[in-house]
Amino acid sequence: MGLPVELRLKVYRSLLVFEDAIEIWPEVGSATNDRTAKYRAVQQWSRLIRRRKLNLGILRLCKVVHDEASEVFYGENEFRFSAVNGQMVAAAFIHHIRPRHAKHVQALAIGMPFWAHDRGCVYGSAWCVDSITGGYRLNDMMPWGYPHKGACYYEKSFASLAADLVKAGNLKVLKLVLPDWFEQRLGRRHDNLWKALGKIMAGLPSLEVEVVYLYQNLYRMYPIEEDAPIDDPTDTPSYEELSECQKFLLYELHQKGVQRFHLGGYEEWDTPWEPIPCAVRFDNCIANVLSEMGQQEKDGEAEEMATSTGDVEGATEDDVAAEELADLAIMDNATDDIESYVGQTWSSW
Repeated sequence: MGLPVELRLKVYRSLLVFEDAIEIWPEVGSATNDRTAKYRAVQQWSRLIRRRKLNLGILRLCKVVHDEASEVFYGENEFRFSAVNGQMVAAAFIHHIRPRHAKHVQALAIGMPFWAHDRGCVYGSAWCVDSITGGYRLNDMMPWGYPHKGACYYEKSFASLAADLVKAGNLKVLKLVLPDWFEQRLGRRHDNLWKALGKIMAGLPSLEVEVVYLYQNLYRMYPIEEDAPIDDPTDTPSYEELSECQKFLLYELHQKGVQRFHLGGYEEWDTPWEPIPCAVRFDNCIANVLSEMGQQEKDGEAEEMATSTGDVEGATEDDVAAEELADLAIMDNATDDIESYVGQTWSSW
């Protein structure tokens, strides 16, 4: 402990800051390999925690070192939970590390936290958990157990994660991972999920929310310079390749305040995805999505307004005629009542 704080921090960074993001719940772009990849990632995380040669043993040295080093480890690494149900695993992670460490987390990536169509993968690991049985199965695969009973529910887990992140108050970047296979499930309400996302964005004003579109056919087999654009039509998705559900989701995220959209790809199926910079064709794709969906929304509003206006104008004459007939009927009934009363009166005399 005789070293100055600046030198101790350099030592911590050399030991605890990793070049790649720490992927704990991977999205691998393949339903067939999904379960294998998750088990491998969980085992890797366990080795990261338990083996001293991976340097986390320094956190046990003493309280001062633990406090200083844990701030570096949790604050300067990116933690990813990229696959479906990622917000459930992330909620368990944030609860597991406790508020004293959660307050240092600055970069987090989770799978798109909305109801998705089933992928047909084994063991329930690649579709949204919507039952107690599915929650228990997911719990068997997670490195940590559920923090509380509500965490085994898809919507409640995201609400719990949102509350913990806002309470921690230090998150700077939140990445929402959108795989190219993702389709929003119709017939399920997403209101509570949107509410949880809105709570995070409102509670952390300086937070940058990004969407990473993972393209299964894009593999990084060679290094690409940071400023080199990717505009090969065979490499990046086009506007036509995105489904209507994906276009609508991207547009709605933009309307909620998300401004950054990136492309991601894989080197191999069992390795974490990497962000792809300067994907010109994908940037144009997103611009087309926002433009076309915005125009469709305007056209729909205009058509609805025109329809409602036409209904009002077309019904004006009919409404007037109906009102006149109703008035005449009331007058006729009143006249009949008077004549009946007068007749009864004369008969009584």
